[in-house]
Amino acid sequence: MVAAAPVGAQTLFATGFEASEGYALGILNGQQGWTESATPYEGYVTDQVAYQGTQALLFTANHGRAAVHALSAPGTFLGVEIVMGKAYVNTGQWWLALQGAGGTNERSAVFGFNNGQLSYYNGPSGGGGSWVGIRPFNAGQAYHFKAVVNIPQNKWSLWIDGVLEASDIPLYHSMAVSATQVYLYRGYLSLSGLPTDANYAAADDLSVYVIPEPASALTLLAGLGAICGSIRRRR
Repeated sequence: MVAAAPVGAQTLFATGFEASEGYALGILNGQQGWTESATPYEGYVTDQVAYQGTQALLFTANHGRAAVHALSAPGTFLGVEIVMGKAYVNTGQWWLALQGAGGTNERSAVFGFNNGQLSYYNGPSGGGGSWVGIRPFNAGQAYHFKAVVNIPQNKWSLWIDGVLEASDIPLYHSMAVSATQVYLYRGYLSLSGLPTDANYAAADDLSVYVIPEPASALTLLAGLGAICGSIRRRR
């Protein structure tokens, strides 16, 4: 089951990579609007690893590979949720980014697996950015990531398995824009002497949605308050 957007949110893209959504087992590139950035293609729809339902996304082999999907509309206040796991604890990367069509220079939130840890990218506050490790991860375990991104305020927050791990994180790049793409990257395996499948990575239940702006919510509450006050006065 794909993660549901909060009440009042507008879903921009959601998938569980299921057959019912039109996904066939095999190469991801070209399916349901997905494109891969390099060949040979190494992103696959599989029924061998699935965190929910019967199918999921799998990346294999020892190459830097990415998959990209456009969002139906940009948003300045976004939520993104995904379930991700990695087969082996190693330095190979596996992460998600929200970004504009300009790529790296328009990237906002980045999180996932890096250098053997659950990690996020702390943005360019003060002129540079770097990965921040939260804690080591368990091989083969599925983790539910949730990020909330506020473009106007140049910050975002990250939850893992329902626990707030970091808040007010500077965006990946100072030129970050409202996201028009969701980007998944599975990076090189940099340790030798490991099994050939040691860097496989999987994802399921991806959802990107626009969250109503806080100011809009406050305006709505103020309006409701005025209505209630009017009712009380009439009574």
